[in-house]
Amino acid sequence: MNILVRLPNWLGDIVMSSGFLNALALTYPDSTIDIIIKDSLKELVAFLPQVNNHFIFSRNQYKGLTGAARFGHYCALQKKYDLFFSLPDSFSSAVVGFFSRSRRRIGYSAELRSMLLTHAYKKPGDLHRAEEYIHLLQKFDSNKKVGCIVKLSFDNAVSCLTPHSEPLHGRLKILFNMHSAAQSRKIPQSKSISLCKLLINRFNCHLLFTGSAAEMEATMSVIAAINSPENCTDYSGKCNLVSLTQLCTKVDFVISSDSGIAHLANAAGKHVFVLFGAGNEKNTAPYNSQKCTVIRADGIPCAPCISNTCRYGHIHCMNLIDENKIIEAISTYLTKQL
Repeated sequence: MNILVRLPNWLGDIVMSSGFLNALALTYPDSTIDIIIKDSLKELVAFLPQVNNHFIFSRNQYKGLTGAARFGHYCALQKKYDLFFSLPDSFSSAVVGFFSRSRRRIGYSAELRSMLLTHAYKKPGDLHRAEEYIHLLQKFDSNKKVGCIVKLSFDNAVSCLTPHSEPLHGRLKILFNMHSAAQSRKIPQSKSISLCKLLINRFNCHLLFTGSAAEMEATMSVIAAINSPENCTDYSGKCNLVSLTQLCTKVDFVISSDSGIAHLANAAGKHVFVLFGAGNEKNTAPYNSQKCTVIRADGIPCAPCISNTCRYGHIHCMNLIDENKIIEAISTYLTKQL
């Protein structure tokens, strides 16, 4: 059996979808599993051992619904597919499935997609995102129940870190990510500065900062304000997804906004302290809860919301997180590790 899976469009969602791919491989052990992955996330294929082949989707090359149709037709020319799973809820992803000519096309019935899918199901409202993907498989094939194991494989991943860029040894190493694609999920710069100063003073730690090339200026501004260069290393703009994941494995734990990096580190087996603003942690927190501590501000009447931009403009959900609460959570965690 040949199976084609349209993966989600965001880093964290792809990490969570690894549970679906694990379940798919267990449910159909003799099948070929191919995936469609966004061009900016193609490096993640190295961490997905269940995948036989992959197609890289570029919105610039395949624009709009006509582009989605052309891409689906391109997939159809490569192989005859028996099953197509659409993990994103977008109409365009269902268009890809329709024109892939897959015999059976499975997805949730959002955005009027039912006409393009042979098996459309109502999305459950009380599951974690990783479990939503599994639920889709179990709705289609209820004969075999499998668990949800969100995990990445490092067997095929090669580190791009050069030897001179390795973190210092002998000290507590913390990866710090203040960034997020959503404004309402970013850790504010003032909060990042005060928190990092507390971390250095309390734990005498070495902080490793990350971020994209577009986020380098903001990261450098925070590091300059901390004014402790011997305790900071800036990796922003210097890591691709493979080397970023390798970097996650070299630190003691991670402090992050609700972002893809938090999911990446969690799936890599590192404990993650996630500062939540907008978003519902019951649906989108890193899935391995034993290695995840969610920290929220108390008494925010509008929380949790899922808006990418604060409708009130104040982002109290992030600004009012108590830095001492974070320090206390980390101290408790470190005590348990002794």
